[in-house]
Amino acid sequence: MLFWDGADSEGNGAIDGGSGTWAAQQPNWTSADGSANTAWGGRFAVFQGTAGTVNVVADGEPIKITGMQFASDGYRVEGGNLALNQAETNIRVGDGSAAGSQMTATIASGLTGTGAIVKDDLGTLVLTGANTYLGNTIVRAGTLVGNAGSIRNAIANAGKVVFDQGDDATFAGAIGGTGTMVKNGAGKLTLTGASGLDWTVDRGTLASATDRFGGDVEIGAEGMTRFDQAASGAYAGIVSGEGALRLNTGSGNTVRLTGDSSAFDGFTTVESGALDIAGKLGGELLMRDGTLLGGTGMVGSTTIASGATIAPGNSIGTLAVAGDFLQEAGSVYHAEIDAGGSSDRIAVGGRATLQGGTVRVTKLAGSYNRTIRYTILSAVGGVTGKYAVLDQDRPFLNMALGYGANDVYLDMVRNSTAFCDAAQTRNQCSAARGAESLGAGNSVYNAIAAVSDQAMARQAFDALSGEAHASTRSALVDDSRFLREAANRRVREAFAEPGETLGGVWLQGFGSWGSTQTTVETAALHRSIGGLFVGADGEIGDNWRAGVVAGYSSSTLKADARASSASVKSYTLGAYAGAEWGAWTLRGGLAHAWHDVEAARSVAFDGFKDSLKSDYDARTTQFYSEVGYAMHAGGMRFEPFAGLAIVHVASEGFREKGGAAALDGRAGSDTVPFTTFGMHAETQLIVGTEAVLKARGMLGWRHAFGDVTPDAGLRFVSGGSAFAISGAPIARDSLVLETGLDLAIGAATTLGISYTGNLGGDASDHSMKGNLSIRF
Repeated sequence: MLFWDGADSEGNGAIDGGSGTWAAQQPNWTSADGSANTAWGGRFAVFQGTAGTVNVVADGEPIKITGMQFASDGYRVEGGNLALNQAETNIRVGDGSAAGSQMTATIASGLTGTGAIVKDDLGTLVLTGANTYLGNTIVRAGTLVGNAGSIRNAIANAGKVVFDQGDDATFAGAIGGTGTMVKNGAGKLTLTGASGLDWTVDRGTLASATDRFGGDVEIGAEGMTRFDQAASGAYAGIVSGEGALRLNTGSGNTVRLTGDSSAFDGFTTVESGALDIAGKLGGELLMRDGTLLGGTGMVGSTTIASGATIAPGNSIGTLAVAGDFLQEAGSVYHAEIDAGGSSDRIAVGGRATLQGGTVRVTKLAGSYNRTIRYTILSAVGGVTGKYAVLDQDRPFLNMALGYGANDVYLDMVRNSTAFCDAAQTRNQCSAARGAESLGAGNSVYNAIAAVSDQAMARQAFDALSGEAHASTRSALVDDSRFLREAANRRVREAFAEPGETLGGVWLQGFGSWGSTQTTVETAALHRSIGGLFVGADGEIGDNWRAGVVAGYSSSTLKADARASSASVKSYTLGAYAGAEWGAWTLRGGLAHAWHDVEAARSVAFDGFKDSLKSDYDARTTQFYSEVGYAMHAGGMRFEPFAGLAIVHVASEGFREKGGAAALDGRAGSDTVPFTTFGMHAETQLIVGTEAVLKARGMLGWRHAFGDVTPDAGLRFVSGGSAFAISGAPIARDSLVLETGLDLAIGAATTLGISYTGNLGGDASDHSMKGNLSIRF
């Protein structure tokens, strides 16, 4: 340890201190009793006695030190650099007594080295040099004053650190400990590292972001604190003082304030992004163009500037304004309401002044009553002015703003627009009329009355319509052809075999999948079916054959756009016959099928959801005939043919089980005649001693007559008027084709496989069939 002797180079029994030159070979350092002077040796330097200016002369390399103490007030060290020669170099300002708190020392020389500096004792150390030391900055006691260029790296602060920042600069070090931080100087200090301590901003600007600023902040009258960030974040600290607070988070991002800053008496400006108040913020608040104010806490006197939005609550809630409230023209009040009568509200402790602006309403899910009044703003000091625009898009509800001396109201009433006016199809209109006939108070009616727009209304009508019930009858009509095709094929096969024996049994398994495309009225209907027919027949006289057939099938129907499905189990009995006169063949039959239908629907739209089930019986009766003329050419057999079928499907009445959207369906029926004109062809491919392989095919055109769109007569179980809904249409015209192979094994058994297609403009169906015939 050496003591600074200023200008003296010889020991005089005293430590004089004062101004002088600090050079490596200068003998102006003395012992503790001042008896002997010596040159500097890189030890601990003590400055006491009379204060002065110490000029460091480094001569090409910095002066090394192991530590420093300033025991007198007013010393200044300047000139060449000082090298910190310890892992932690202690710099004390003070003499260990309480009086030391009044001492100040300034180091203007640059501090270099790999270690940290440790500020100790109660006095104030001012660093003004361009420091480059690599270690951290530790403050154990007293005050450290510097700037972003002189204070280096992370700060561990148990005293006070003052950033006297005259120009704009950035500090990247982390700041922690138990002490306090001060921002002084006219410049802007931007913290890019984490800061967990409390700050006082006396002058200039302190900028940070909520994800790295964790302490409280007191803002002086000449100070400003900014949160500049490009992401959302929360700040739980307390803001106090009378300066300025600025929030700049960028579009789409939110700062959430959760602390109690009600004592703040300054001015807060939200420059961009959103401010969510979950705590309290005193003073005055300005929301600029493009910003949003929300939350359920408290703010001071508030101005919503043109282009800004206020949206109280997080969902529905109340935002308190402790002072006056001003909403400028061009601003927006975004208010949420619910079906129970609750709404967002601005609760003003002073006077509310409305200079125009827009009220934009968002309705939460629920069934709304015919008439509701909401209080969306209240002001103890009264309401002056009005809003200019009410932005609401409800096709069946009108909203209106009402004003009292101290309140602003939002009134909702049912308008005169009929539900059907929002429809675009006959089915939608029918369902709309049925729903409207239920009347106010019914949950279906209320839910539709409160939908947000016409598109949602149409979605509701489609969901409520019960269209799938009518489409099921359409599918039953289509599926009747499988019996006709199986029986006619059996007769045609029997007459085509020379020497056919008197009797035979046969069976056919089949599987099919198909769809009817979306139409203007109806949703696409997808269907699949699988089943089995078993038949037996024999000769009657010289020209006739007759037989009986029984069958079972199971099918699945889906109308995904209507969230509807059905499963159908069918049982069939029929009789068929055929006759042959030379090249002419006549075949036909009569069949009856019993169907067990189980249906399920899901009804979901804005504010409403229901699940529904039903089961009922249906029947299909059909008569069919076909005439053909056989021709042979080049080893092939051709048969032009003409066919007629009359199909009658009848369904029983039913009642759905579920909620308010459940439907009653009355019994209904459809009768559809079909004609088919085409050509059968077959040829023998392989002839062996025991087996014969034949290829066969068919191409035809099928036409349906009359009304091909089934209707279902429906009404809601809860009441109202009946309405008719159309189902997926039966194809008016379709191309029918078939191709297959038959393998005759021996004289009495035939195995066959085939593909059948039924291709219409809006419908298609594809089938695979397997056949077994045994003659006896």
